Amino acid sequence: MVSAEWCGVVVIRGHDAELQGGADSQALGLEKDEILALFKDTRRRKGIYVASVGPAGGTNEKELLVVPVHASDSEPLGAICIYGARRETAAQEKKLLYALASHAALSLENFRRFSQLERSKRQWVQDIDAISDFIVVHDRAWKIVRTNRSLANHLGLPPVALVGEAVSSLRTLAEGEGTLPCPFCLYTGLSKEEHIISSAEKIYLVSTSRARWNCGRRRNAPFMC
Repeated sequence: MVSAEWCGVVVIRGHDAELQGGADSQALGLEKDEILALFKDTRRRKGIYVASVGPAGGTNEKELLVVPVHASDSEPLGAICIYGARRETAAQEKKLLYALASHAALSLENFRRFSQLERSKRQWVQDIDAISDFIVVHDRAWKIVRTNRSLANHLGLPPVALVGEAVSSLRTLAEGEGTLPCPFCLYTGLSKEEHIISSAEKIYLVSTSRARWNCGRRRNAPFMC
């Protein structure tokens, strides 16, 4: 779109920066490390600018059009680097370049949010699996959404095998006094409740929270999931 010979994207990862498309730049005599060093020196700039790469004043000095990419909160995310376009492109195609930067920012922010969500999910699983008490989460349709490893191991099943099953299948553990499909829930009108359930083998103190339609079950001590 800008009649360039090469285009790459610098992505900020923490305190470091990474160049995507760096392999193609080497064929043009552009050094990846030099582009990254140039970007680190100017990463706080917001406007489109033309930078020089290569030996200063030498015949191998080249012009690189740099379009900074910023998040919606103005945090720098990286930059689009364009080589081989005319110098006038920065002024004549400003709207196009900013549109490309906006699209890149949206993609990078979505990727970042997805990565954070995945890390949070993994951390949640690790924390819940570390609890030795039994925990089950079900949805409004009374289907099991998640269990912790302690409960799954007690049933002799992997946790994933219980996902999608009716929570009523857990009546093999203990039979409550309620008439709801979940053997551990007594009322639907309360956001929180605690009660005792007796089975042939043990007595359980059950703590249930419906703020997010979660149901937690803990042995011998109150628990809120």
